[in-house]
Amino acid sequence: MEILLVKKDIKNMADLVLLMYKNTYNAFIEHDRNFIKEALDLENKVNDLEKKIIKDLVGLTNSGIDLRIINAYTKVVGDLELIGDYCKDILERVEIKIEEKLLFSKEAVEDYNSLYEKVKEVLLNAVDLIREEKLKEDFNNLNLELDLEKIKENHQKRLLNGICSPLASNMFLNMVDYTFRIYEYAKEIILTLKSV
Repeated sequence: MEILLVKKDIKNMADLVLLMYKNTYNAFIEHDRNFIKEALDLENKVNDLEKKIIKDLVGLTNSGIDLRIINAYTKVVGDLELIGDYCKDILERVEIKIEEKLLFSKEAVEDYNSLYEKVKEVLLNAVDLIREEKLKEDFNNLNLELDLEKIKENHQKRLLNGICSPLASNMFLNMVDYTFRIYEYAKEIILTLKSV
């Protein structure tokens, strides 16, 4: 019975992380600090859930439950928390972007939107796998590394052509890198859950 409660908490944590990711994007697009505040509040809940779930999982180690399952859930919880941390890192950049009134070029926004949407699909599938214990899409053929390189190449051209300011450049590259890391951890969640 206890494992069912842990699974419920992991599902709640996954839902919070997904909402946090969406709010991070909304803060970026809308230049709205309310989304930042909401996402940071969610991050505090994610951190609290992580501590509770890990404590509960440790308590289940002598319960007869397969340790591979406990280890997998522990890894998933850690990956969810790291996704929350990367959302927080993006939010810090969005806050600076708002404060400094930095604007990204239309092309930069399009590049980021494309990356955001692809990462969101992988994250949605990871969350669905946590919720329903079945994978809706297989992402084995998805290679965002190529997209990431293309985005950085496009950005370099914009910077050299004077379309992008150096300060905005740093914000953009940080956001792209952190978003890519979210993709990597979402993919790890999928791989971990598929292995048990």
